[in-house]
Amino acid sequence: MAVSKKHPPSAIRVLYDLGQRDFGENYFDEWLAKQVALADLPDLRWHFIGPLQSNKFRRLVPHVAMIHTLSQKSHIKKLARFAADEQRLQVMIQVNAAHEPQKAGCHPDELPELIQGLKDCPNLHYQGIMALPPRIYQDPAEDAFVTVPALYQQLAQWRDQWGGELSLGMSGDLRIAIHAGTDWVRIGTDIFGPRPEGP
Repeated sequence: MAVSKKHPPSAIRVLYDLGQRDFGENYFDEWLAKQVALADLPDLRWHFIGPLQSNKFRRLVPHVAMIHTLSQKSHIKKLARFAADEQRLQVMIQVNAAHEPQKAGCHPDELPELIQGLKDCPNLHYQGIMALPPRIYQDPAEDAFVTVPALYQQLAQWRDQWGGELSLGMSGDLRIAIHAGTDWVRIGTDIFGPRPEGP
């Protein structure tokens, strides 16, 4: 997936013309402006990979192919309310597998209940699990290149248990994520270049 946040619609069109179809956005207002600007590209697939706000679901859900950041049970029925039966919205559950307080995502113990909640909604499709890698460790003794593969291997075991796909890895840990068996990688800077300055 090409993560296009902070890049203009014109940059997305360039990638689209080269054959890219899956684009990820983090911020609702930015995504909405791009969705309108690029509405003439009918097979462009939007992925929402940012924080979910239930008051935005009405405008978000009908126009995205997949949501990667479900982490609250209360959001399931609200998503289902705006997902058309013929759409069958794909949803990934964001899990905070490293238990980092500054990151979103459900606790691993909550996964079975969230997965079952999605499976109980006919117009939602449980697609799998998404996770972010741990932050760069301040302690030099903590080797992220040991910790991250171990974490990703744990997530792969959860996939074996509950099914679905994995969305792991960004530009900095792309190879580690692929080695762990991820189905999706979220690549921004390595595709689009540095993000433009400013809001």
